Amino acid sequence: DRANRARGGFKTWLGAPKEEFFYHLFRISSEQIIFGGNYFCGLLDSLGNPYLYPNNNWYIWDKKVPRGLHYSQFEMAWVSDHILSEKKINTRLFRNRSDAESWHETGKPIELYKDVFSLYLNPIKEKLSRNPTVLDTNLGSGTSRIVAFALGFPFTGIEINRNYYYKQEQDFLRYCNKNGIDFKPEFTL
Repeated sequence: DRANRARGGFKTWLGAPKEEFFYHLFRISSEQIIFGGNYFCGLLDSLGNPYLYPNNNWYIWDKKVPRGLHYSQFEMAWVSDHILSEKKINTRLFRNRSDAESWHETGKPIELYKDVFSLYLNPIKEKLSRNPTVLDTNLGSGTSRIVAFALGFPFTGIEINRNYYYKQEQDFLRYCNKNGIDFKPEFTL
C-alpha cells in the first residue's frame, strides 16, 4: 500500500469508493463522519449529484506532522450537517495530543476518536436515549473500535485487508486483556 501511494498518491492506493458504496452508506445510516471526505467532494454520481453535499461541518485533524514529510499535515473528515443541526456547530479542529505511533499508515490516535465520539455521538445518544451503533467501513488500525467499546457504543467494523484485520484484532484483544475485559467476538474471519 505504501509503495502504491509513493508512486501515484491516493488514486493508485485504493481509489475512491464507487457510487454504490455511498448509496448504501447513506441508505443504512442516518449520520455520517467520513475521514478523507475532502477527496470525495468533487466526485459525482451517475445523475451528476455530488457524493458528499457541500456543508460547513468539517472535522479537521492537525496531525502535527513535521513539514517536508510526504504525509499530509492535516486530515479532513466530512460530517453530515444534521448531526449537530440543533447546536449549530461548524468546522472543528483537533490537534493530536498523542505521541503514540501507529503501525498503520493512516492510523488515528485514540484521543482523536474520543474527541469525535464526545462531540458527535453523545448528542445523537441524547436524542435517541440509547447508544447509536458505530459502523467503520475502513477499520484499519482499529482505534475506532477500541474507543467505541470503551465508551459502550455498539460497533461494526469492516476491513478489506486481511493483515490489517488480524493486526488490529491482536491490538484489540491486548486492550481487553489489559483492562480485564472478557471479549468474545460475534464474528471474525
